[in-house]
Amino acid sequence: MNENVITNSVIQEMLKSSALAHNKTYLSSPVDFDFQIFETAYQGMGKLYAELKSNIDSGSCIDKTCRYEIQRLKQLEEYPQKSLDFMSNLLSELSNIDEPNFDLNNNYRYNVAYCVLGMRPGFSRSDGYDIRLFLLEDGSQSMVFDGPALDEPLVINDIALKTLADINQTIISVTPDIEKNMTNLLVQAGIFAPDSIDENEELKPSAKISEEYLIIGQDGKPVYEVIEIGDGMGRNILKYDIDKITRKVNAFVEADIAGIMRFEQNAIAAWNVFFSNGDYWPYEENLPLSVDKRKIFSEAYKEYFKENYIYQFTSNQLPSIVEDAAVFSLEEQKINRAQQLIEANNL
Repeated sequence: MNENVITNSVIQEMLKSSALAHNKTYLSSPVDFDFQIFETAYQGMGKLYAELKSNIDSGSCIDKTCRYEIQRLKQLEEYPQKSLDFMSNLLSELSNIDEPNFDLNNNYRYNVAYCVLGMRPGFSRSDGYDIRLFLLEDGSQSMVFDGPALDEPLVINDIALKTLADINQTIISVTPDIEKNMTNLLVQAGIFAPDSIDENEELKPSAKISEEYLIIGQDGKPVYEVIEIGDGMGRNILKYDIDKITRKVNAFVEADIAGIMRFEQNAIAAWNVFFSNGDYWPYEENLPLSVDKRKIFSEAYKEYFKENYIYQFTSNQLPSIVEDAAVFSLEEQKINRAQQLIEANNL
């Protein structure tokens, strides 16, 4: 298990645990979350603004055009709104940690930063954490996180963050809602009878795959598989043509996979959470995804859909004919079949 998985797991478990709520030492100690991020960053900016304005008004600029001073004044005027936007964008990005099925392979440093900004127990100034905002002369801003859980300070620049957001890239990968996707696939693929789907385009609890996908014998009747249920008793269950179902749903599954692959980092999150069986794909080492990894993901997605969604509607399904669905004696069935064989062959 790698560092990200271990540290993210520890953080998640620590936040879920009620240990601190029952810790008398923690409850009796002052907790300081007043990082004074903006107060410290903007200290002295008022004086700098006044000096720049005075130089322009008095003609005491670096050069006669006052280009530097005018540019710096503009930056100072824009800084406050940029700081608010930066904080909003960063919190929005980091809040992806709260999304269902969070991939523990995401960079744990962002989880630490989120805990510090979110004032989570154990991540205060009292615990050794700090946040500093730097207003840079190029007009950008950088936020720096430091503390015991970080091997080195975490630096995030507002412009860099925005450029990623502009192309739909996130610093925290969001795991696709595989359950919702695959449930929708069942409806869209058209393998269920119309009366199995409700007015909200969702499967009813009683939903059954259309009878056209049953395996039918030469006599035009469904072919049954006999299963033993104990005490010498058995019952018939329906047999489905899985290959026919797979061919029908394949185009819909392929389209779903293509949609996920548009954002490869989210595809990696899906792999790590649902399909990997512990064979995790680290983001830094696997982006962009190779052709081989894309193929592996595609095959795993299809197999997962078949095993966890198709099979739940094709396994142990009882016949619709009441008498065929009844429990029977396996010994009596064996005798009856032997008698039918004798009669059929005039033995």
